[in-house]
Amino acid sequence: MDNSQNNKRIIKNTLMLYVRMLFSMFVSFYTSRVILDVLGITDFGINNVVAGVAGMFTFINTSLAGATSRFLTFDLGLNDIEKLKKTFSAALTIHVILALLIFVLCETVGVWILETKLVIPEDRMFAARVIFQFSVLSCMLMITQVPYNAALIAHERMDIFAYLGIADVTLKLGIVFLLEWINFDKLILYGFLFFVLSFVIMMAYRYYGTKHFEECRWKFTKDKTLLKPLLIFSGCDVYGNMSIMFRNQGVNILQNMFWGPVINAATGVANQILNAIMGFSRNFTTAIQPQIIKFYAQEDYQQVQVLATRCAKFSFFLLFLFSFPALLKVNFVMDLWLKEVPDYAFLFCQLAIVYNWFDTMIAPLNMIIHATGRMKRISFVTGSIYLLTVPLTYLFLKMGYSPTTPFVVNIFITIAAGLHNLYLVKLYIPEFKAMSFLWNGVVYPLLVTGLGAVIPLIANNLIGDRFWNFIMICSLCVICELFAIFYLGFNVHERIRIKEMVKHKFQKE
Repeated sequence: MDNSQNNKRIIKNTLMLYVRMLFSMFVSFYTSRVILDVLGITDFGINNVVAGVAGMFTFINTSLAGATSRFLTFDLGLNDIEKLKKTFSAALTIHVILALLIFVLCETVGVWILETKLVIPEDRMFAARVIFQFSVLSCMLMITQVPYNAALIAHERMDIFAYLGIADVTLKLGIVFLLEWINFDKLILYGFLFFVLSFVIMMAYRYYGTKHFEECRWKFTKDKTLLKPLLIFSGCDVYGNMSIMFRNQGVNILQNMFWGPVINAATGVANQILNAIMGFSRNFTTAIQPQIIKFYAQEDYQQVQVLATRCAKFSFFLLFLFSFPALLKVNFVMDLWLKEVPDYAFLFCQLAIVYNWFDTMIAPLNMIIHATGRMKRISFVTGSIYLLTVPLTYLFLKMGYSPTTPFVVNIFITIAAGLHNLYLVKLYIPEFKAMSFLWNGVVYPLLVTGLGAVIPLIANNLIGDRFWNFIMICSLCVICELFAIFYLGFNVHERIRIKEMVKHKFQKE
């Protein structure tokens, strides 16, 4: 497949994911607003932290998910269908066993954390226990679904993700209406209905995979030659994912211990906005990841460099274009969106956006390292860097610092981890030009967007927070950033290519 066809596939898949994301974003904003209102801040915070305890044990699954996606895509890149079938069966066998293992961990260690460490009002403890059990079952479903999702990504069928994603958020909207009308404990009902929804979506993915991909036929296997590479890859990656899990859930638990469930509610609200914004860049990285793995399998390291640099630059531009207006006007957005805004939600959202700017730009480095299959150093060294977030957060909170501390610590930790991953890519692929990636994929995009931000920053300080002022600032942000990105962020060839695409689109219509 030539570069033109690859570019068209990436663009098509990205557009399909954007359709899903835009629909999901608007529906999710409405549903989260109603859920926060129906549950109340305390129950919303309880759900956020309790579901997090159940989810913290899925770090092993994250490692296996990365291994499954990598090996399936690698086999497709080599066009080895028979090996692809065997790899899928081996992956699903491991995931079924893992689901049972995580069930045991949740029902022992997870229950202990729930009963002894979390700060939950006594009259809501029963509901918290029920929510925990539904979360455990949902985690088990999610784990066994991973190989089917990995097959979709490997085949680059992002349109199916779009359709099922739209179905998912539509059904969630239906759940919100049920919460308002059914007279029952809202938190328990919320957990039950979302578990049912998880089951329905899981079955839809499995039906499609089984019907359209010949490798999606599970045969229980004990073949060590198939299981061993997956287990070695994921085993090396376990520590890194465990570190990220402890960073995320450990900080969530620390916030609960020091500040109670209200702060967890603020984190949940901030994450809701952040996830919607992150979709603008995450869609591009999802569409481009299979191409990076396939080019590495074919030993075309020049294309790996080109794709990784473009991924870092374009995904950051997309994220900044939509996150910068949110950064400036998050107070107005939350006041308009929610009936009652939890304390610190404004600051949490702003700091999380800045943290994710850097996280987005280093994401392609993680893709390259996963493509090489050499996971030990990224797991143990980078994982340890991420893990420093928890003790540093505890230390600062113990010293009396504010609840915003973990977000500030995360920003500096992410930068350090990204520099280490850049070093690893250069070590594993000597042909990779590290300084070129650092300049073209990180530093220069920051300078470009910084220049585009000057006029909106000045304007924002001069006008108030009325609705039309909000529209004006958002429009100014988009116009200034688009101008800076197009004329300064893109090179001559990229500008010509974009102009040709737009011209061709209008002529076609």
